[in-house]
Amino acid sequence: MKTCMKDSTGILKSLKANFGSDEPLPKYYQLKRLLKSRILNGELKNDDRLPSAHMLAKKLDITRVTVDRALNELEKENLVRRVQGNGTFVDRTSSLLASNEIVGMIVATTGHLYENFSSHLIRGLMRHDLFPLIVDNSEEKDRERKVRMLIEKKPACLVLDTSVILKVDKPLIFSLLSRYKGQIVFIHRFEGDGVPPPPVANYVLSDVRKGGMLAAEHLIAEGYRRIVHYMPRSPHMPPNPQTRSMLIVAEGIRAAIKKHGLPEESFSSWLEEGWESLEKRMDKEPGPVAVIAYADYGLQDWYQLAEKRGLNIPGDCALIGWNNTPWCDIFRPRTTSLSIREDLLAQETIRIIANPSVRGKTILIPPELVIRESSGCASNRKADG
Repeated sequence: MKTCMKDSTGILKSLKANFGSDEPLPKYYQLKRLLKSRILNGELKNDDRLPSAHMLAKKLDITRVTVDRALNELEKENLVRRVQGNGTFVDRTSSLLASNEIVGMIVATTGHLYENFSSHLIRGLMRHDLFPLIVDNSEEKDRERKVRMLIEKKPACLVLDTSVILKVDKPLIFSLLSRYKGQIVFIHRFEGDGVPPPPVANYVLSDVRKGGMLAAEHLIAEGYRRIVHYMPRSPHMPPNPQTRSMLIVAEGIRAAIKKHGLPEESFSSWLEEGWESLEKRMDKEPGPVAVIAYADYGLQDWYQLAEKRGLNIPGDCALIGWNNTPWCDIFRPRTTSLSIREDLLAQETIRIIANPSVRGKTILIPPELVIRESSGCASNRKADG
């Protein structure tokens, strides 16, 4: 008998991240669906041994009785076989998943933002007895082959987040989508960059224009009259940092500046590489500045610059990040940030998927400004000289 031992640590971590202690569904049913999803999407392969019932119970803080019930249900569905004294093994020899039970997801699943977002999506799908097949588009290896295989499965729906698809991949992926006849939902940010999307696609997107406007109005109310939209050069950035979403953010900032009667030159976009580059820029353009960053992590350049030059945050510079990730509580002072509200984005995405007849619908989810210490009053400025 083939008995491949699956990496228990990785499986347990994945289950823990998606197991909802506050979910209204019975815990055995949650565990059953989580394991079933990983079996059907190929994460757990035939003959892989599952973590022991004891390990599952301990990691998920549930009883052995709950675990046994979940595993017994999977055995009844011919998805696992339980061998006395030897463990539980994946056994898919007689189980097939209908295409209308599959949702294809081309999304990122790692990182502070994407791990949380994808978890919300997976939980929502499983509440509707839908099972995700995932191509992690933050991984470049074999991406074309994986996308082709996913589309060949003819899932009931395809969900795509193009915010982390490299520009060179977009024409290819959009070409593959042109052959797909099911429902398509673009989520989070849509970065078409000149590539025509499918004409009947749905969109559940973060309202980045509203986010830019919210952040700018907060900074103006705090007394700042110069606002910078900051995009750091780094390996994490898209090849072309001036993406569609970034241009729409700038529109929102300009709208706030115009609304409050400030001159157009109050706003500028900076693309810099490290705090030394910022220091040279600040030497040329002195004075208090308010910064709205592409992402929370991008503000590390500004915190470093402030430390080197003895600048006050806020005061000499006010900082607002984007995505409300754990970076906000790591930096000191803590960072004001725009939350994209992953739970609402996932909720509206699931609502569309649950209605396969929906075509051509656009839903914009306004971000929420989470105010912390980094964006306070401009009067808290270090004295000149």
